[in-house]
Amino acid sequence: MKIKEKGIYSKNGSALNSPLSKNPESRICVEAIEAFIADKIPIAETIENCKDIRKFVSVRKVEGGAQKDGQYLGKVIRWYFAVGETGTINYVKTGNTVPKSEGAKPLMDLPEAFPNDINYDYYVNEANSMLYDLGYYQRPKTGSLFI
Repeated sequence: MKIKEKGIYSKNGSALNSPLSKNPESRICVEAIEAFIADKIPIAETIENCKDIRKFVSVRKVEGGAQKDGQYLGKVIRWYFAVGETGTINYVKTGNTVPKSEGAKPLMDLPEAFPNDINYDYYVNEANSMLYDLGYYQRPKTGSLFI
């Protein structure tokens, strides 16, 4: 089954269909949703079987630069969500939190080996939240979603 992607769920993003779209975010979540809808592959299975760190990464251009725990990261920052990681990435100028960076681990250079601290639960919950936002199902009153 072919799934049409649009907006933030698009592989190529908005920059003239470029894979270098503005602020790419956790591509693995979109791939997990596609596999779930098209082939009934559980969300967690797709996410946990992926070993391409680029699909877990979020990228954001930060006016004036960003820092985490006092370490300057630069004006274009890259991160993934890691088990045991606390705190946020913050704007240098204002100290405000960079959106969606709670529990983020900076990843300014892509590693040779796949990290062993990926927070798979974060990505599974994010994918399920996206399914809810798409109207695929209703959010239960208690507990988290794990498909």
